[in-house]
Amino acid sequence: FSYNINDKIPLRLNEHLLLAGIITDKLERSSGVTSVNVKVDNFTGALFNLSLFNNPDGSQSISGRIVHPRFRDALILKNQNNQYYFTRQDQRRVIAE
Repeated sequence: FSYNINDKIPLRLNEHLLLAGIITDKLERSSGVTSVNVKVDNFTGALFNLSLFNNPDGSQSISGRIVHPRFRDALILKNQNNQYYFTRQDQRRVIAE
């Protein structure tokens, strides 16, 4: 999350999944949350929203989602036992949240 707008970044989510893209927006909130929007090169037209949460106990957590205007489903980033993976969810529900 040290990158800036217009930086090209690699995003290795696990040993099998590497995304790359350009940061189009970055927002740092006083509540300890930093969010970035990444235009994904691997999936033309897709936008990856990624947020880093600095929790009160000093730990950090990450949430994210990939949306694409041509597809009904969104990919929601999940973490289980420090392994990240995506699940599919109806994009209309994701955008409403």
